[in-house]
Amino acid sequence: MRSEAHRQAVRPSLADLGTAKAVERQTAAMRELTRRAFPELDVVADDALAPIEQARPQRRRQAAATEALTLLETVRWGESLFAT
Repeated sequence: MRSEAHRQAVRPSLADLGTAKAVERQTAAMRELTRRAFPELDVVADDALAPIEQARPQRRRQAAATEALTLLETVRWGESLFAT
């Protein structure tokens, strides 16, 4: 037997058809608004890389090129010290 307090504290069920339909409409509307606000999230293949993952190899190549150029400049600077 449930007490009156327990009945009042229990969350209402979505068994009511009208409430269930309203929740479905609200969920659909929220998903549509999200889709419009963030169009890049529309359809992404499961195996597709996230944009940050796509940019990572390019950043690594740029960092390697910068490091190589810095090393080359350092060597040239060092050679110039002994060339005089």
